[in-house]
Amino acid sequence: KTIIDTVENDQYRTTVNFYVNPGKVVRIDSFRYNIKQPALQDLALANQKESLLKKGEPFAKSVISQDLDRLVNLFRDNGYMRFGREELIGLWDTLDVSLLKPTFDPFEEIENLQRIKDQRENPKANLEIRLKPGYDSSKLKKYFIGNITVYPDISLDTASYTRKEEIINGVKVIYYQHVFKSRILPQNIFLHHGDLYDQRNYFRTINRFNSLGAWRLVNI
Repeated sequence: KTIIDTVENDQYRTTVNFYVNPGKVVRIDSFRYNIKQPALQDLALANQKESLLKKGEPFAKSVISQDLDRLVNLFRDNGYMRFGREELIGLWDTLDVSLLKPTFDPFEEIENLQRIKDQRENPKANLEIRLKPGYDSSKLKKYFIGNITVYPDISLDTASYTRKEEIINGVKVIYYQHVFKSRILPQNIFLHHGDLYDQRNYFRTINRFNSLGAWRLVNI
């Protein structure tokens, strides 16, 4: 509600009051993953204990969002490098479908009416996590580490320097000024040729190179 309580010097002073009626707290009645891709479904189920979504807990979009982010990181840590949040969707339903079934049994009808009353007094929702319709199937592919190339001192202007290359323990090092000793670079890389891509190892490598002051790491 808005109330104009004073008028002074051609200015209207207004008091604004918000009245909020949140209604009943909706709680999660059932929760499941229904990802129509066996490998992803198995990963989700194997790590479901890490989810904040629990039966009986209040329904909250923020918690659903956190679980979607958790799943994305889980999949990226297990080879699905291109998998993104846009591939997942959370669906919820507050309707008990069984109440829509017609019945001619008066006792069953009384029972249904009581269930409807209970649903209104204690509302619940069924929640399901799925792949979004029309998802990009190319993002459901596992990736493995191929060739690794390190550019420890790359800059915008390298025209005045000579490009040099070395292969150290299977890692190609391309440098211009030899700021770093090439042999120290491979031991700070947590990605190895042929390994299943793991996002955690990628960020560990990036953080290690940042601490060394190296400019850029490119892995293919």
